[in-house]
Amino acid sequence: MPGPAGPAADGAARNRQVFRSPGAVVTWYVWLLFAAANLVDLGVRGHDHTAAVYAAVLALITGVVYIAALRPRVIADDDAVTLRNPLRDTRIPWGAVTRIDLRELVCFHVQIQPTERAGAPPRHRVVRSWALQSSRRGRARARGQARRRDAEFTRMFARQPPQLEALTAQSTAAVAIVELDQRRSMAHERGVERGDPIVAWSRVSLAALAAPAVLVALVAAIH
Repeated sequence: MPGPAGPAADGAARNRQVFRSPGAVVTWYVWLLFAAANLVDLGVRGHDHTAAVYAAVLALITGVVYIAALRPRVIADDDAVTLRNPLRDTRIPWGAVTRIDLRELVCFHVQIQPTERAGAPPRHRVVRSWALQSSRRGRARARGQARRRDAEFTRMFARQPPQLEALTAQSTAAVAIVELDQRRSMAHERGVERGDPIVAWSRVSLAALAAPAVLVALVAAIH
C-alpha cells in the first residue's frame, strides 16, 4: 500500500534518520556474493544429496547473516527512536529516553512509568542497539585520537568546542550518539509525550531463520 503523499509525508521523510554499521552492511553483501557463487557452483557441478544439503545450509547461514548484519539499524524521527535488532523492534518515545551512552553497544536509558499503583516511582530500563557497536580497543583508540586532536585544537584556538571528543573519534557509533542525543534534547524541549517502549517481534527475521532451518531438516532427512 503506498504511503501518504503531500507535504506532510515529505516532512516526515526529511526528519527521519537511519543509523547503521557500514561494516555490517559490507559483511552482508560480501557474504551474499559468496553464497551466490557457491550456489551457482553447486548447481553446475553437484546434483546429488550432498549438494542439496550444502545449498540448504548456505540458505540458513544467509538468513543468520541477514538478521545479524543487514537488518539492525536505529531509526530516529521527531517523536521516537526505533531500535531494529536481529529479532525484535523496540520503538521508544523520546520523552522516555533519559540518556544515551556507548559501551560495547549503544545503550538507551529509558524511564518507564509504573502502572501498578499510584505514586510508585518510575522504573528504569536499558535498551541496547545491535546496529551500532564499539569494541573496547576501538573506544580506547578513539579516545586517544580525540585527546590528540583536542590538544592540537586547543593550541590553535585556545579553547575546545563542546562534544569535540565524540565528533573527532572517527567512530560511527560515537557520531551517531551525538546526533541522537541532539534529537533527544530537542524533543524534550518541545515537550514530547513520555510513553512506554513498544516491543514487537520481526516476522521477517523469524521467517529468515525458520524457513531455511526447516529446509535443512527436510533435505537431511531425505536420503
